[in-house]
Amino acid sequence: MNDVVNSLNQEPQFIFIIVVSIILFGSLALTILGVVGMLVWRKHRATRMASEMKLEMIAAGMSADEIERVLAAKITGK
Repeated sequence: MNDVVNSLNQEPQFIFIIVVSIILFGSLALTILGVVGMLVWRKHRATRMASEMKLEMIAAGMSADEIERVLAAKITGK
């Protein structure tokens, strides 16, 4: 341990390199976590909205065939 401290005292640029590396890798990790979090949230929201739409169609008294046609039209964009 003393060897490490002595070498860092003799060459302080290594401290700078270590600090910059930690900042860069930390920023990269936070960015990746943020992107993954947003993708999961978006998928969750889309699933919730689709479920709510199906429940609304059932509450409106639509038949299974009508609901199936609406969903097929929404998916294919026709």
